Amino acid sequence: MRADATAILLGLPGLREMVGTRVVWGGPDPDRMALPYLALTCLDGQRGYSLEGGTGLREDILQIDAWADTASVANAVSEAVASEMNGWRGQHGATFFRSVRVIGGRDLYGRGTGTQTPLYGRSIDLGIRWRTA
Repeated sequence: MRADATAILLGLPGLREMVGTRVVWGGPDPDRMALPYLALTCLDGQRGYSLEGGTGLREDILQIDAWADTASVANAVSEAVASEMNGWRGQHGATFFRSVRVIGGRDLYGRGTGTQTPLYGRSIDLGIRWRTA
């Protein structure tokens, strides 16, 4: 799911204009990463079960942190992700995305390492129901 979710994000035209290919998992070294960029983290969630056992359906949370040199750019990148991904459904690669929805968000501050100006961020959480296709 992670590779397919990344590929979907990289394929969104409005988002690609803003961040290019700067979509990474985890927290990259901000001194080495051009701005703006997206940092992704997956919080594993529930697995589907029925009386016959596992259904293969999962429900995870994908946290997407948009980092930029201004709050307005971070908010614009985050809003682009939310507007393009909220309600997304379909198959991409080996993953069938049953539903993608925005379930939360928050402002992020700082994260400077002392060798750069402060960073501004906006984080959104996507609730993703998915299974292997």
